[in-house]
Amino acid sequence: MKPEVLEALKKSIKHWEELRDGESKQTIGPHSCALCQMFWKLDRISSHKVRCDGCPVAVRSGKIGCLDTPYDLMSDAQWTLEYESEFDWQQSGQFKHWAELELKFLVSLLPFDEWLKYQYGSNPPPDCLRLKDDKDCLDRNEYPCQTCSDYVKAVKTYEQLQTQPMEFFNE
Repeated sequence: MKPEVLEALKKSIKHWEELRDGESKQTIGPHSCALCQMFWKLDRISSHKVRCDGCPVAVRSGKIGCLDTPYDLMSDAQWTLEYESEFDWQQSGQFKHWAELELKFLVSLLPFDEWLKYQYGSNPPPDCLRLKDDKDCLDRNEYPCQTCSDYVKAVKTYEQLQTQPMEFFNE
């Protein structure tokens, strides 16, 4: 992933964290999404069609305009909640649930090393499987040590996220 795309993805993740946690009252949509700011373009031939060429969301979902992602479901519900009720739709349990699903989806788009940082903060499991010095567990025939075991679990979790159908993120 190009550094500028990764930066936009991280900004989008931060945006959804703030929305989920009630720390932001920004609206949702292409105007408030760093990825959309980078990739959302009107088709030159048909000015009413959207193109999202290269957007990691479109690449993963296989659709443009965030169709069939948690955002798409939330966007539809937003209109109902906003116009048919008096309460702040961003404070509803339904919104927070969808924001969490959107976050889960966006985080799954991170490259593995960035995903590890996001999931584990400043203390991700070390990748001693890749180390080849005399101190790692592979050389001491003690595999799996706790370090390797934690790393292997993280790798498997990440790989499972990468192969989940889009419906997994819309539950």
